[in-house]
Parts: sequence; C-alpha cells; structure tokens
Amino acid sequence: MYEPRRAMSVHGSPTRHEEGESINANRSIYVWPEQANIDGLANWHAMEHLQELLVQAKRKEQDTVDQINKLLEQWTLDALETRRLLMAIEARVHVSSMVQRFGTKKIPHTSNQWVDCEVKYWHPTGSTVETAKRRSNSVYFMRYSYAKDADSDGIRLFWVVGVRGASSHGNSIGNDREILGIIIDRQKRDGRRKFADMAAAEKYLAGRIKAYDHLFTEENPLVKPEYAEQFMVNGVLLPGYKLAAEKEGA
Repeated sequence: MYEPRRAMSVHGSPTRHEEGESINANRSIYVWPEQANIDGLANWHAMEHLQELLVQAKRKEQDTVDQINKLLEQWTLDALETRRLLMAIEARVHVSSMVQRFGTKKIPHTSNQWVDCEVKYWHPTGSTVETAKRRSNSVYFMRYSYAKDADSDGIRLFWVVGVRGASSHGNSIGNDREILGIIIDRQKRDGRRKFADMAAAEKYLAGRIKAYDHLFTEENPLVKPEYAEQFMVNGVLLPGYKLAAEKEGA
C-alpha cells in the first residue's frame, strides 16, 4: 500500500522564529523510488492523463505556496507590532534606569558652572588620575586639565568640548561620569599643547572657552537636529529635551 510519509525523506531544520525579528523555514524532500509506488501511474494511464494529473499536482502545490506567502505577509505585520511594543518598552526602561541612576529623567549637569572633577586615563603602563575642571548643561559639556611637561618646565593643556549622550548610544569618558555622545572639538591627550608657563596656557584656554561660551548660556538648551540621536531611544526623544527644529512651532 502506498504510504506518502514512507515514500520520501524530508530535509531541513525546524522553523526558526525570533519574535519581532525573523522567521526561517527550509524544506526539501527526496523520494525513494522503491517506495513511490508509481507502477500504476506509469502503466495504467495514458501520457495525456499523466500530464493532466501533473498540472493538477503542480497547481495544488502552488496553492499551498501561496497560502504560505499570505501567512508570511501576515507574520510581517504581526512581527512589526511586536517590535513596536518591544521598542516602546525599551524606551520606558531606559528612562526608568536614568531615574534610578541619576534621580532625574535627564542626565545631571553643573548648571554651566565650572566644578572640580577627577579623570582617569588608561595607558599601556597603567592609569593616571588627574584633577580637571568641567562645566555642563543637559546637552553640552566642556572639560580641561593641565599637566607639567615631563621633559621641561613647561605646561601641557588638554581640553575637550562635546555633546552629552543621554541615550544608550553614549560612551563613558574616563571616570568623571560625563556621558559623551559626540566630540565637537578637543586637544587630543597624546598631542597636548605645550606652553612656556601657566599664564600662556591660561590665555590660550580662555580663547577656547570664549569660543564655546554660546553653548553654555542655558541649563536646557535645544538639541540640534544633528545631535538628536544622542537624546533618543528608538526614535523617541527623551523627556525634558526638545529639538531646535521645533522652536518655531512651539
């Protein structure tokens, strides 16, 4: 007796499904000639009848494929909704974690005032901790530090100004708890400017501070569109922030 399940071997892996992400199914068959039981088909039917049966079988197979494709199309819509909900939950969790960490929905800042801080720098031979100055608001920060030149009596200066990163895309800098998203300008640590004395270094730094004073006139400045991603989670602007592009319509 012809038993379809015994006439073939099925190859492929179980359907792999990642909720809200992907679905993969792979199936192929190998038909065992000795189990296919085609004697009756080959001997009892005219060629025209076999061709007709073949057309019907292919049509039925295609109908099944069409049903699968319709189900896959529905899955894409279902998966989209799953992903949207997961993204919304992730955004809420991020805000909650900020509240737990900082006690506020926005990262803390110095209200544009200069304060002392310590910065740890890592290098191949170990690490060093330096005293520095920094100022920040909810969007921008600036930091600087001095160091005596090891090869002379001169002074070396390091400074950096940047956009803080309130979203999960931010990277930590040193151990001063600044959350840095984008560097706007800086003097690289391995290329510190060398000055003859502290007075010369302070004069140069005063020029750099003045050049970026406009970033530190408000505690909660508007976020420029090019920096928006640093204050978003899954496309949602975090509470307490507003894009500069929204100013006219506010």
